[in-house]
Amino acid sequence: MGASQATKAALYEAIAGLGFTTYTVTPQATDGGADAAFPHVQIGAVVQSVWDTNSDNGFDFTARIYTRWRGSSEAVGLAMQDAIYARLHHGTITITGYQLIFLERQMSSTTRLDGSFTGLCEYHALITEI
Repeated sequence: MGASQATKAALYEAIAGLGFTTYTVTPQATDGGADAAFPHVQIGAVVQSVWDTNSDNGFDFTARIYTRWRGSSEAVGLAMQDAIYARLHHGTITITGYQLIFLERQMSSTTRLDGSFTGLCEYHALITEI
């Protein structure tokens, strides 16, 4: 398993363990619309760049974590983002084949879209191959 896939699997395990419906790809209905349960979390792109030293291979990555919910306020999504922050920021996750050096949230936002909300949090980390 490559670093990107292993990272996504570790994030999935950590977030799904919080009790959230979690996807790496949200299901779509036959008409092309969303068919995902609300509220939910989607682990989006994991953007990696090489972060090697003379003796170790590693990656610097940013992972995009989306929260989606319906309602009349941001409260549900902010609570989801807070729970994910408590689990991931300066936390530990097990990435198969890699050692986590650090993991921290870099930014978060929420946006209202036609009766539903979407939130975005970006987490930055360094990992080395073991």
